[in-house]
Amino acid sequence: MSEEVFSFDSYNLFLCALVTWCLQMTGFAVAYTCQFDKITDLLGATNFLLLQLMLLFINASYSTRQVVTAILISAWALRLSGYLFLRILTIGEDKRFEDRRDFLPFLGFWTFQAIWVFVVSLPATFIAGIDDSDVSVKWWDAVAWIAFVIGLVIEAVADQQKFAFRNNSANKGKFCDVGLWSISRHPNYFGEILLWWAMFASGASVYHVSPGTWSAVLSPIIITTLLLFVSGLPLLEKGSDERYGHTHGYAAYKKRTPILIPFPPPLYNGCSPGLKALCCCEWSWYAADMELGTVTSSTSLTSDAENGNAGAGGYSASYESIKSDWSESEWKSQLQAAAVAGITHLLHDCNAGNEALDDDRLALLARVAGWARELGLEYHVWYLILLCNRPEVLEDSDRAGWYAIARDGSSARHAPPHAAWCHFLCPSAPDAVEFVLGHVEALALVPGAAGVHLDYIRTPSNRGDASNDAINYCYCSRCGGPDGAAAAVQSIVARAADALAVQNRLLTAAVYPMHADAAATVNQRWPLFPLAAVLPMAYPTYHGKTNAWIADVADDARAVVDASVAVIPGLLCEAFASASELRSVLALLDSHLGPSDGIAFFTLDTYLALLTSEKS
Repeated sequence: MSEEVFSFDSYNLFLCALVTWCLQMTGFAVAYTCQFDKITDLLGATNFLLLQLMLLFINASYSTRQVVTAILISAWALRLSGYLFLRILTIGEDKRFEDRRDFLPFLGFWTFQAIWVFVVSLPATFIAGIDDSDVSVKWWDAVAWIAFVIGLVIEAVADQQKFAFRNNSANKGKFCDVGLWSISRHPNYFGEILLWWAMFASGASVYHVSPGTWSAVLSPIIITTLLLFVSGLPLLEKGSDERYGHTHGYAAYKKRTPILIPFPPPLYNGCSPGLKALCCCEWSWYAADMELGTVTSSTSLTSDAENGNAGAGGYSASYESIKSDWSESEWKSQLQAAAVAGITHLLHDCNAGNEALDDDRLALLARVAGWARELGLEYHVWYLILLCNRPEVLEDSDRAGWYAIARDGSSARHAPPHAAWCHFLCPSAPDAVEFVLGHVEALALVPGAAGVHLDYIRTPSNRGDASNDAINYCYCSRCGGPDGAAAAVQSIVARAADALAVQNRLLTAAVYPMHADAAATVNQRWPLFPLAAVLPMAYPTYHGKTNAWIADVADDARAVVDASVAVIPGLLCEAFASASELRSVLALLDSHLGPSDGIAFFTLDTYLALLTSEKS
């Protein structure tokens, strides 16, 4: 047993409590008087170091177990205090105290920190106080020490990776999914929990000296309880959902990455919800505000191992047309069917090209967005931006200049190319541009929407025939030909992206497949578009191709857009004769898509019809 400073204090517990209380109350006095946060975490971590050095100094013996324990605790305390002090110097203010700077709440925090230090340090305190000279080091002691080191390394590496990620200006507004954060959403907490259970276990050989020393188990229990149920995962998950819920790829990241225990995403994706809850702590209350549960179904075209995601990607999108006369129950039934079928993102047509985007329409979009979100579907408003078939616009002679002009001088207003509904707007017509961008700004404000999805952000197709004056656009005085039209289209996309960024919304777009063909055929230089995701419409029947061409479309897009941009090939479901044919395409695409890529199905109705036909 150690030297007793107080005769009644066998393990110097009272001394540790007294020193801890004095240090924390001194810290409280300084922090409250100066109203700053610089020393709060610093004193919390260094308190452990002080206790270990004090106990080591007053102890009458220095066994291997006691010295190793002191070294491990000191290494942990020095690392954590240094990191937290550097972090608070960088960020300036600890948001935990925004509403706790009054005397009593602030005192309460420091009092809790004193109790936390005392209880969590119990294993090390008892190990330092027990005379273990007749207890040799066992193999399980070494295992516990190794586990502590592993936990410490995981925690340190995770903290450093996130600190570096956050301090890179290029990552502003992004969630951290690099390094250890790609296999756990909170690897630092996993390391912290692991090391304290290991510290408790390292004293198992000597706790028998006094039954009361088994109370050291309170240390890992307190740490685990706080991080899993109180101030750790619940608050951080809620905060991340609120901050990144509209960020592209976040839903897929949550779906493929365990909340705590590091696990390879491909294996984790293949686990059932029950197995995830049992082995990986993926409990329902962590997703209370953003339900993103795994989607598996016997009717899904993709395998259960893929959890409904198309191919290798984490993004299964579907186009849905607006149905103004549907009831709430009809909408919810359709959305539920989409979720069960493995859809994760819904692209919902606002139909602003044909009807007024009035308050009633915006309210409907908001309601559908809310219902979709309840089912874990990320909702994007789909807008055919450069098509306008609204009678009040078409018949208004003052707006005649809004429409694209072919090389033969014909206007898409009265001579729509391709089909009767293809009344293309001129991308350079100032009033037309302001008209459609006004719609984008309105759609960016739809509550619950993650972003806006642009379609027909191009001029009409010349079908590869540059000699046909009737289908080459746009030759108005402003565009002056294809180059001017392409530049105007690019400008519209850039302005739309800026408008959405103000509202923290994403911009995605359906694009003409194969970037070189898109530039030459429809004046669409989409590799230059500032998009979160690009959706090349891979419809082989439209281009005289076989299904194998769809993989070429995916490869072309992946090669020319930034790695941060998701590639989502769009499939025309009505072109597939059966569900098995569609499944073969998904299998083909599996090796052509990255972890944040995926598939879009046009439309949801036809996609679900394929599922129904397969099931029957």
